[in-house]
Amino acid sequence: MLANLPAWVKSDRFAIEAVAPQHATKDQYRLMMQSLLADRFGLKLHFEQRDVPVLAMVLVKPGKPGPRLIPHEQGQGCEEIPKPETFPKVCYGYIATPGKDGMLLLGSRATSMSLIGNFIGNLG
Repeated sequence: MLANLPAWVKSDRFAIEAVAPQHATKDQYRLMMQSLLADRFGLKLHFEQRDVPVLAMVLVKPGKPGPRLIPHEQGQGCEEIPKPETFPKVCYGYIATPGKDGMLLLGSRATSMSLIGNFIGNLG
């Protein structure tokens, strides 16, 4: 979670080019990136643990997906032209659009449940 960020963080974009050792670990890459951002942008970090509410995506009936939730291999392939009833029309992304009665209609094709969970978690 990121807190107390200035407004420009959500709008300004930067391209950073750097060279790192080829066999560094993920943690080493993170430390190198933190160091680079501290040197070039004056970034200061503070880490703390907080208790926050979380959501859990669970099946109502174990082993049986909910209505209109089907495994990708049983649905329409991404290489096919979408049928009129296919929602969403594109693969590998998400769509959130207003539905009936003020509800939000969410759709995704060829996407992992982890990515869908992250998307839903960022809606609020």
